[in-house]
Amino acid sequence: MGPSARYEPRTGLGRAMNTFEETAIAILLGLMTLITFTNVVLRYGFNDSLIWGLEATSFLFAWLVLFGVSYCVKVTAHLGVDAIINRFGPEGRRTFAIIAGTVCLIYAFLLLKGSWDYWANFVNLPRTEGRWFPLGCEDRFLGKAWYGRGSRGKSRRKGLSPWKLSSFSGWSSPCC
Repeated sequence: MGPSARYEPRTGLGRAMNTFEETAIAILLGLMTLITFTNVVLRYGFNDSLIWGLEATSFLFAWLVLFGVSYCVKVTAHLGVDAIINRFGPEGRRTFAIIAGTVCLIYAFLLLKGSWDYWANFVNLPRTEGRWFPLGCEDRFLGKAWYGRGSRGKSRRKGLSPWKLSSFSGWSSPCC
């Protein structure tokens, strides 16, 4: 299928999924518009507002992005910079597609690790050890952690540590 071809589902399940995605995108966009419009009318017309309006719109937007990305990948509607890739044959394009997919998976993995480490303190879970690749959790491997501790659990140096936010902001997390 070329980049200008229109997507047509081939099976009944494909048509149902396509209809579901298009309907979900339309409903999410409509709800966001309705909530935002209602909030603007309440704010400027009645000096009041929906206290949950902004948060609901943010959550709806997050779901809209997820559905939209999925749908656009399926119908090949994403913008792409393909001036270089089009100079190659099918095998070269396939190689670039595999490289791009691998880079996206690595990015998703790093995003997952970073989000785990960010939220772990809020729910009393241990952060992961390892700067880029999680090697375990710091409760079991605290002495080997990368963020300012030596192999014996002692601080490598006194003063500011470039790896600990607590060194710069004056607060310390309960696990470090």
